[in-house]
Amino acid sequence: MIEKLFYIIFQRVAQALSISLSTITRIQRRLSSNDNVLRSPGKKRPRKKSKTTDLSDAVRHNIRDTVYQMYSESNDNEQKHVTIANLNKTLKEKELASISNSSLQRVLPTVGFKYKKDTYAKMNSG
Repeated sequence: MIEKLFYIIFQRVAQALSISLSTITRIQRRLSSNDNVLRSPGKKRPRKKSKTTDLSDAVRHNIRDTVYQMYSESNDNEQKHVTIANLNKTLKEKELASISNSSLQRVLPTVGFKYKKDTYAKMNSG
């Protein structure tokens, strides 16, 4: 008798919420087994920090100083563009940092640099 009453109630709830009867029974079983507490599935799991956020301040200062040094070494006649690949190559040669190009690209804005697209018309105008 009680089971039939629950079945009728579950049918009404399923119809009112536009979900299946098996979903209602699954939720009811979960509630009865966990002391009336529903948990959200995996939304609060700890996330692993990326390597770029774990860089020390010394490494960040070395990257910033290397960029400024590369800009100062370029002459006005011969403009040397500082690219991610060139910067990473210089950092590895000086043994200051050993990170990938994509990680270096993520670190540069946190150090204080912005990306700017150069145009060839500006460089070729005489």
